[in-house]
Amino acid sequence: MFKLIRSVFGILDRWAPRLSGWLAYRLFLIPFAKGYSKEELDYLSPFEERSFIYRKKKVYFRFLGDGPYILFCHGWAGKSTQFRTLIDQFQERGYGILLVDFPAHGKSPGRRTSALQFAEVIGHLLGQFNVEHIITHSLGGLGFAAFAEKNEVTLKTAVFVSLPGISSDTVRIYMEQINAGYHTREVMVNHMQRTFNRAMNDFNAPDLMRGRMGQTRVLVVHDKEDKRAPGYQGGKLAKALNGQLLSTTGLGHMRILKDERVAERIVEFVANER
Repeated sequence: MFKLIRSVFGILDRWAPRLSGWLAYRLFLIPFAKGYSKEELDYLSPFEERSFIYRKKKVYFRFLGDGPYILFCHGWAGKSTQFRTLIDQFQERGYGILLVDFPAHGKSPGRRTSALQFAEVIGHLLGQFNVEHIITHSLGGLGFAAFAEKNEVTLKTAVFVSLPGISSDTVRIYMEQINAGYHTREVMVNHMQRTFNRAMNDFNAPDLMRGRMGQTRVLVVHDKEDKRAPGYQGGKLAKALNGQLLSTTGLGHMRILKDERVAERIVEFVANER
C-alpha cells in the first residue's frame, strides 16, 4: 500500500500537481489507526467506558478511580494502551486515570480527523472531569496546544512527549513519506489554510501555548533521534513554556512511551505536585 502511494504521488507531482495536492490533503487527515486487540481490550476492561456525541458521531472515553484525574491523550494513529507503562505506575500511586479515543481512533468511529478536533474533544473532557494533569503523545500534544490557544489552562502539570510542534517540519516529513515535491506541497498547504482559515506557519505548538499555560508546570520529553518530530523541537517547546526538558537518545518517536526510566521521570515530575 505504502509503495503504491509513493509511486502514485511520484507521477502526479510532476504531471498533475493540483490533483496531487488535493489527494495529499485528503490523505493527510486520515490516521489509518488500528483498533484494539483482544489483549488490549482485556487490559482496558477494569475501566468504565462511556461516550458522547461529537459532530454526529460517538467519541469513546474511559476512566478509572474517583479523581482528580490524569488525562492521557494519544497521538496520530495511536491509542490509549500505548501509555500502559505510565498508566500502571500512576495507578499504583492512586491517581485517577482518564483515557480518550479521539475521532477515527480506537473505538471512536470516523475516517478523517485533525488536531483541531482533538482540541475540541480535550475541551469537552476537561469540562466534564476534574483533571489536574495531562500527559500527551505526539499529535495529542498539538491538539492540547490548539485548546490552550483559546482557553484558560488551570492544570497542575502538563507533560508533552514527542510533540511535533513545528508545522513546516511536519509537512516536509509528510511530503518525503509520500514521495511528493514542492508543487504538491503548495497545493496541499493552500487547501489546509482555506479549510482551517489560518496560515500553516501560525500553527506551531510553542507559539500556540506561549503565555497560555498559567501556573501549570510543564515537562517536555523528546528524543534526539526522533524522525517524526526532529529533536530540536523539544528544546524549543520547553524554552517557550518555561518548562523542564527531558532529552533522550535512541528511543525515537514511539519507544519512548515504553521506556521504564522515562516513565519514572514523568511520574516523579507529576507526583511532586501532590
